[in-house]
Amino acid sequence: MKTIEEFIEDFRTKQNDYIPTENNDAEEVIRHQFRAGYCYYFAKILQIAYPNGKVCLAYPFGHFVYEYENKYYDIEGENQGEDVEYFIPESFINKDMLGDFLHNGTEHNTSKEEIEMIKNKWEKHLSEIKKSTNNINNFFKEK
Repeated sequence: MKTIEEFIEDFRTKQNDYIPTENNDAEEVIRHQFRAGYCYYFAKILQIAYPNGKVCLAYPFGHFVYEYENKYYDIEGENQGEDVEYFIPESFINKDMLGDFLHNGTEHNTSKEEIEMIKNKWEKHLSEIKKSTNNINNFFKEK
């Protein structure tokens, strides 16, 4: 099986075999398409090809990536997460808000306040996990 990195490279460059151009313009069109609003779809493609991962919002950016084996991927390959505060799983995002990334006429026009609500919901979740972990650790320390 190809690695996810090999899959992404093939996805970006395969059309150059069929549409040869001097500057690999076909690859640039693909890269631009998935960097200019269609990142959610690319994350879903990766999810189909490599199950057992998660589609995530790279907060505070309006950009979706795919988490697979503790790494994050988009059309560029591995996303190092520079300046990303959180990778928030898609399950934390209101389905109406996802309409902004579908480009099928179901746009929601998500506000900054709604994005902050997603972040706050995620931070609360992380806080609860930390609290539970501390309780478990304290329980075993007492034993």
